[in-house]
Amino acid sequence: MLSTHARKFYQEEHNMFRDTVRKVFDKEMIPHLDKHEEEGVVGREAWKAMGDAGLLGLTVPEEMGGLGLDFAFNAVFSEELAYMGSSAGFTLQNDITTDYFVHYGTQDQIEKYVPGIISGDVITAIAMTELRIITKRRGLGNTINFLFC
Repeated sequence: MLSTHARKFYQEEHNMFRDTVRKVFDKEMIPHLDKHEEEGVVGREAWKAMGDAGLLGLTVPEEMGGLGLDFAFNAVFSEELAYMGSSAGFTLQNDITTDYFVHYGTQDQIEKYVPGIISGDVITAIAMTELRIITKRRGLGNTINFLFC
C-alpha cells in the first residue's frame, strides 16, 4: 500500500484510522473484490462488516449516535477504498446521503434511518433525473432539460 503517513494535512488520529481501515479492508473486502466486480454488487455482509468496524456514518454527530468525526476521516476511507481498487458505494453513503438525513431529515427519519446507516443495516442511494419537455416549433423537436436533485 501507498505510504501516506508523511502527509501534512492529516493528523496522527487520521493515520491511526487509516491503519484500521486497511486492516478491515484486508479482512472484509479484498478477499471478495472479484466477486463484487463479477456480480456488480457489494453484499450486505460487507456493509455490516463496515458498520461493525465503525466505518459508516463517520461524521454523524454523537447526539445522533455517530462518532462526530471530521470529514478528513471520510477522505481517508475514500482514499483507501480507491487504493484497494473498489468502487463500493460506501463513500456515497458516508459523504452524501447520510448528510441529507442528518441535516434535512425530520426527527422521525433520523431516528428511523440513521442508526441503520451507521450499523450497515440500511444502505442508502440517491437518484437524480432530468425532466424533459419536448416542444414542436416549425416541425422541429426541441428538448428542454431541467435537472431536479
